[in-house]
Amino acid sequence: MPVGLSAGLSAADLTRIVNGPDDLGWSGRQKALLRCVDELHAMSTITEAIWRELAEHYDERQLIELVMLVGHYHEVAFVLNALRVPLDTWVGPSTVPGAPRWRG
Repeated sequence: MPVGLSAGLSAADLTRIVNGPDDLGWSGRQKALLRCVDELHAMSTITEAIWRELAEHYDERQLIELVMLVGHYHEVAFVLNALRVPLDTWVGPSTVPGAPRWRG
């Protein structure tokens, strides 16, 4: 949470992230981004509906970069988890529903 707060997110933003893209307060662009990330995580692809939503806000180069960015963070998570890299001391148990508890 401290990283998100230092990047300018509010505590309310962080709560809305956990609640998902249909939570009140997100702009159309933000909802599209959250849906994109959720779909990539769940299915390793993006549906045509989400591509259309994203295309309302981003050009082709930005869309490619977005997918690459999400993939990069997924890769980093795989590596850190697989190598059992300890969490930073300020990180507590996940508050994301369904997230596994850290085994470190």
